[in-house]
Amino acid sequence: MKISAAWIVCVTVSVGGAARAAVPAWCSGTKGERVDFNGLEHALSGDSVFDSVHDLVGALCKPDEDAKAKHAELEAQRKAWSEKLGMNDADWADAAEWSAAMASMRGNTSLGRQDKKRWSAMSPVDQFALLGNDIGQNYDAAYMADAFADKLSESGRAAYLDHCLGSNEHEVTWAMCQGDADAYDFKKLAAEVSADKAQSGFDRFLVRLNGYRLKEKLAEHAAKVKAAKASDPAYGKMFEVAEATRKTWTGLWRTDAALLDLALTMDDARATESRKAFEGCDEKTWAAWKAAIGGIPAKRFAAVQPDEYRVHYLTDLVAVVGTDPKGYLAASAMYTCGAGGKRDPLLRYIGEAFQRWSGYRGPRTATMTAILGAGLELDDRSAKIDYPSVDREWFERNGGSSGGGNGPLSAVKAQGDKVHFEFAAKMEKISVCLQTRRTNHLTAIRSDGTLVYQVDCLKEGTQMVNRASQPVDVKARYAVGVHAGQSVDVVEDAVIAVWSKPGVPVMIGGAPVK
Repeated sequence: MKISAAWIVCVTVSVGGAARAAVPAWCSGTKGERVDFNGLEHALSGDSVFDSVHDLVGALCKPDEDAKAKHAELEAQRKAWSEKLGMNDADWADAAEWSAAMASMRGNTSLGRQDKKRWSAMSPVDQFALLGNDIGQNYDAAYMADAFADKLSESGRAAYLDHCLGSNEHEVTWAMCQGDADAYDFKKLAAEVSADKAQSGFDRFLVRLNGYRLKEKLAEHAAKVKAAKASDPAYGKMFEVAEATRKTWTGLWRTDAALLDLALTMDDARATESRKAFEGCDEKTWAAWKAAIGGIPAKRFAAVQPDEYRVHYLTDLVAVVGTDPKGYLAASAMYTCGAGGKRDPLLRYIGEAFQRWSGYRGPRTATMTAILGAGLELDDRSAKIDYPSVDREWFERNGGSSGGGNGPLSAVKAQGDKVHFEFAAKMEKISVCLQTRRTNHLTAIRSDGTLVYQVDCLKEGTQMVNRASQPVDVKARYAVGVHAGQSVDVVEDAVIAVWSKPGVPVMIGGAPVK
């Protein structure tokens, strides 16, 4: 029998087309693993993105007879999910890789930890992993989201919003992230994920999946925010404060880009623990510190009054720096630069002042700071505003201090990389015992075995003593412009503050106050 060439061509195309339809190229994402699906019902229902995508991959990549019979319907459902999830055929290879993983892994809402990666070089998926992994002592979602400034990816924003919408978060946190909820764009996230080719297909699809689910969460969250605002005017005020703070930081991202870049560079150094990353930071952060101090009005430092024993006075003076956005950024950068060795006293005061302070790393942390300072009170006298806890453990005092002095100076002498301070005499009349007698009454036994006996005073009198601090040598950079006649507060070899007249400091931590 003679067969026409046209019939042969038709059969070949038909058979080839069926083969391609049965096993799409994107199924290679399963890497040969079988995807056991729960039946066609889930694959075709479209009710659950989690179940439907998994079962679509199983039905289309390893179809049984029922799946083959329903191929057209399955493909139509896949195209519907492609539209909702912003996916092309290449992206379905990611879905295939995700579907082939264990169910416990597919259900994750976070990726692996991003230890020792530079924040500034993180891709969108990296940002999601950093912000979504809420374990470890240094996790601080608001601080990390702020650190990315206007370079925060939509994927990073999605992870931050997931944190914000968590069951343990309340109105203040909601206000902090409201700007992100308003700005969230799933289509932008989908495009980011598709382009982030350095990541695994599993990770890309997990971010896409969580980003899609977030849309539903945000709709539910909006109702909670509306109810909170209606329940008490103070909650409504929080969101007004948050909106104003966001606008302020939109401007700061433009006008203070260099300072924000420096802060991020030091966050990079802290995250990576790279020696190279810390190289040259001392000079840069010191210049930023001096510039920031010069921009803080002296009256804000003058408002801090010494306590009787000056125990908290110096910490409170340094804390004033953290109440200014530029001061916070510069001080934080300088503190981080000092990591890796024994931090000098000024840095330890910064650590003590900043560890539990929300500060000004960006609009989210600044919103919390602004709400704290707004004096808001709930109408219900028995209720209180629930603030997120802050404990940035990378800030620490790092031990006590020894040595130093305070008071007016009588002499200032340069000595190489040090400056020698001598303090003006401070004579004081005190009562003293001029004649004593030891008794046989035992009062204590010291740790070395020495016996201590009571001593009686037989004759009292007075004498003049010099209460001035002993001379001290300080680092030269803290003493530039300091002269005799001024009063200083020195801790070890750091000049924390200088006064030309009582109450108004002219220098904080070696930086002139203007």
